[in-house]
Amino acid sequence: MRVLLIYPSRVGRGNIPINIPILQAVLKREGHEVMIFDANSYRWTQWGMLQTKMGMFKKTDEDKYNQMLFKTDIYIDFAGLLKEFSPHVVAVSCLTTDFPFSLVLIRIAKKIDPSIISLYGGIHPTIAPDQVISHPEVDYVCIGEGEDTIVEFIDRLEHGKDFYTVRNIVGKKGDRVIKNEMRPLVSLNDIPFQDFSGFEEFHFYRPFDGKVYKMASIEVSRGCLFPCSYCVNHSLRGIYKGLGTYRRVKAIQRAIDEIVFLKNTYNFEFIRFWDEDFTSHRMEFLKEFSQEYIEKVHLPFLVYARCETITDEKVEILKDMGCKTFAVGIESGNEWIRKNILNRNVSDQTIVEKINIIHKHDVRVSAYNMIGLPFETRQAIFDTIDLNRASKTATSSVVFLEPYPATKIMDMLVQENLISSNYIAEYRMNEPHFIPKGMTKQELIGLLKTFPLYLKLPHYMFPLIKICEGEGFLPNMVQSLLSNIYLK
Repeated sequence: MRVLLIYPSRVGRGNIPINIPILQAVLKREGHEVMIFDANSYRWTQWGMLQTKMGMFKKTDEDKYNQMLFKTDIYIDFAGLLKEFSPHVVAVSCLTTDFPFSLVLIRIAKKIDPSIISLYGGIHPTIAPDQVISHPEVDYVCIGEGEDTIVEFIDRLEHGKDFYTVRNIVGKKGDRVIKNEMRPLVSLNDIPFQDFSGFEEFHFYRPFDGKVYKMASIEVSRGCLFPCSYCVNHSLRGIYKGLGTYRRVKAIQRAIDEIVFLKNTYNFEFIRFWDEDFTSHRMEFLKEFSQEYIEKVHLPFLVYARCETITDEKVEILKDMGCKTFAVGIESGNEWIRKNILNRNVSDQTIVEKINIIHKHDVRVSAYNMIGLPFETRQAIFDTIDLNRASKTATSSVVFLEPYPATKIMDMLVQENLISSNYIAEYRMNEPHFIPKGMTKQELIGLLKTFPLYLKLPHYMFPLIKICEGEGFLPNMVQSLLSNIYLK
């Protein structure tokens, strides 16, 4: 059968997800025709370039790759592809922020060919299946991991069999919604290697520390055990309860074989390990994996890590293996907010100490932060600035909190009447989704755009930086002047 996989993200160039290349591989393995429609290939505002302009990251020559983004009309191109490929199924993988836009694409598909079957999967359909299936354009929803589900679903569809009993599937039958039981979690060793065909070459190139590398995203493990209030992992563990071990790790040889295959097939220069907490791997695993990686891969890489799992020995192993950056979530520099709002019970002292361990081994640290949190004040945002300054990170990016369904922070926001219970956090970059009590929208926007200046410039310049929080000729002129000083 012909299956069109749709990735409706508009976050910007250089973002290829893990799941779609895997789904493409499992479908092709079963003999189906597959095409990919990637909305990131079009000229939306590039968040990475905007962050660079704001001073969060070093400037690179990546704009030459941005020039390759499609200038054509996405809706006309999508309609043309539908008519040319004539898919039997359009399968959408989406985050919460992508969902409203994805519905626009599915309406176009249904208008061109009403017989097309729409199948939704990904994080948002998994945590909010009832909300997704309620839309008339959506025929079926896959809850949870889709590697086995999509193969069985397409096979039954192709052979005219009843596909209303496929595990993980929610579907409509007349006026009824049928929700099937869940299947066991997949073994990461059984899924095929990622198949990147159908993605544009320019998406492989990503900036890192002032240069651009051809970069691959690899998962060695899947699942995070920490219960952060703003993350869906807590809900996913509930959905998957009784279906197998939530956090799974590939066999070392299986992981190395895939990395070597992708390196040789696509000539990758840099690896981005997608694991949500790479330093949570056992010491024995890291030692053996490191030896295999040095011998057979030997590429620079970056990892995401939690402060709680960082140790001196693990950092030393990863440094010897070729690690160039630890990406660490600080999120908020206010201990009360971290503990009571974000459900992250880690002290300022621990964060600084763990980041200093990374510094000791001369490895770069990149920090992630959020502002616009429930109960956050201007002073609490400056606590975040102060903790980043104390941590001496190479880069510290900042975003507004995106509230997702089925998260504890979403429940908190609804209780505080800051958002409605059916709110969908559609993709946006420089506007908050809600305003904490005691703050204003303009104050939040101003602090977002001046965050890098407050981080890097001396305290005596803070009154000048505060001018930059405003809008108009004078704030923009002062910000341009201070940005030049900061960049130098």
